[in-house]
Amino acid sequence: MENAIVKNRLAIIMAEKEIRSVSKLQELMELKGHKIARRTLDRLYKNDNNQIHYDTIAAICVVLDIQPGDFFTLVEVPKEQDSSGESE
Repeated sequence: MENAIVKNRLAIIMAEKEIRSVSKLQELMELKGHKIARRTLDRLYKNDNNQIHYDTIAAICVVLDIQPGDFFTLVEVPKEQDSSGESE
C-alpha cells in the first residue's frame, strides 16, 4: 500500500451495534458521563475531520466497548492520474 490515509469506522460500528443516529450515540455518551459536541460526532460519523483528540477516541471506545484498533482503518488512496489517463 503505497499511498494511504487513516479513516474511522464510526458509522460501521454504530450500524453493527444498532445505534441508528448520532443523536442516540450522543445520548449514550452523556449517560456514561462523556460530553462530546454533536458537531464533533457528526464530523466523525461522516469521516469529515482532520484531527481527533485522544480523549474523544477514548470516550467513544469506552461507550461502544471497542478498542482504538477497531475504530480506525487504513485506506489505500489511488495514485493521481496524469493528463493522459495513465497512472504515474
